[in-house]
Amino acid sequence: MDNTNNIPILAWNVQGAGSSNFLFTLKELIRIYSLKIMILVETKISGIAANEVCKKIAFDGVFCVEANGFKGGIWVLWREEELHLRVLSSSDQYATLEVSMRDAGGWLLSAIYGSPIEQKRTELWSELDGFARQNSHPWLLIGDFNDTRSMDERRNCSEHLSRRCSNFNNWIEINGFFDLGFSGPPYTWTRGTNPDTRKATTLDRGLCNQAWRLLFQEAGVLHLLQNQSDHCPLLLSPYGFTPQD
Repeated sequence: MDNTNNIPILAWNVQGAGSSNFLFTLKELIRIYSLKIMILVETKISGIAANEVCKKIAFDGVFCVEANGFKGGIWVLWREEELHLRVLSSSDQYATLEVSMRDAGGWLLSAIYGSPIEQKRTELWSELDGFARQNSHPWLLIGDFNDTRSMDERRNCSEHLSRRCSNFNNWIEINGFFDLGFSGPPYTWTRGTNPDTRKATTLDRGLCNQAWRLLFQEAGVLHLLQNQSDHCPLLLSPYGFTPQD
């Protein structure tokens, strides 16, 4: 990857950010991909414990949505020397920030953690609907949406979930979002070791509006290998990925 003008973004449902193994893995990802923005969801820690982990990550820009006990939590971390982020709004399912970049101007970033509870997820879609109606700025949404677009994005899952796929697709289409697609392994969440009973789905993704897509026409998403979590990290490169020799 060419890092000269790029702003690599990592989005990852970490399912707990308190362990030393997680911190080691995260620092390796920072080193390998020269990350400038990180979105960590389902951190499951808050308060003093969260502050201590964030200090060890050593990014100078930090915004945290507190976990509710041992559930939830959204962290957005960034390198202030590269860009500036300003918080616009947040809840326990999202955080929206304005990103200021020297070369590309300003755009909006929403870190998503869709609740596994359908009613709460519907509340998230409704909140984002309202924001979309008022917003004309370039806008990227990335994270764990906890929904899939088709049954092809699910393995060994109940057929009744097709209704959820339809509802999620309708929400995407109504708001005029583009799915950024991906390269790499097909599923972002897997659980189970037995091939016959193992479940896998594509719960994590990047969406954007037309203005963001026009601003970053080469943007791509890479599913990294699963490590320390049932979810794989997403690596988003706004300026695309350089083919490797």
